[in-house]
Amino acid sequence: MYKVLLVLASAAALKRPSHAALKVRGGELGLNADTAISVGTGLTALSGLYGFMDPAGNLEKYGLTKADASGVNMARWSSAWQCVLAAIFAADPEKAVGLSG
Repeated sequence: MYKVLLVLASAAALKRPSHAALKVRGGELGLNADTAISVGTGLTALSGLYGFMDPAGNLEKYGLTKADASGVNMARWSSAWQCVLAAIFAADPEKAVGLSG
């Protein structure tokens, strides 16, 4: 009896995902990897640019309304690093060997 249950459970686990959210993970929606990388790079760059230009406003979006000067400065620096990260993502991997180590 246990062997039959084990076989049925294994067969159920091997079925394709039926939820739309799980299909994204498996690549079944036809999303090209280059498109996903480009969209992620763009979102990272936009988030970094917004945080660099208006760090206090960006912190308010996260619910931090009373940030001192040090906190605003750290938010600006972390946003600058997001911009650098987006530049590394956007660089040609064959020409940017020295960028990422």
